Amino acid sequence: HGISKVETIGDGCVMAAGLIDEDGIVKNDKNNARRALAISQDMIKEARKVRPPRNRHGERPDFLEIRVGIHEGDITCGVLGKLQPRFQVFGSAVNMAARMEQSGLPSCVHVSEDFHELVALPESIWCKQQYVTVKNMGDVKTWLLDPLRE
Repeated sequence: HGISKVETIGDGCVMAAGLIDEDGIVKNDKNNARRALAISQDMIKEARKVRPPRNRHGERPDFLEIRVGIHEGDITCGVLGKLQPRFQVFGSAVNMAARMEQSGLPSCVHVSEDFHELVALPESIWCKQQYVTVKNMGDVKTWLLDPLRE
């Protein structure tokens, strides 16, 4: 998909599209957005094929569900640390993507208005448009996509 996995945090991961393209130029474009959406949809579909272990109550879910949040925007990135240096990304775009994931539904992709406008896909693929209150950002217009919906 041409997406970079930046880091794993607990049970989540941070990924980025378009950090640097083949020509070395950083750009936000529709192709990067569509690649990010495509890998998100594929991850949700593949997760549903996994049968998780029993929980602490002895129950075993039929399949694994993940939530995905996507936003687009400017970030700051760099290598931090002396003993264990690692590449990290920061900025309001990273925070917004995290808020999209946190307020999303299992097995759905939750995207911001900025991402929705950039990806420019037909409205018929989106299953729900809603407003979500985001810390330090107020009410934000968002969309949900269910990759399992036919």
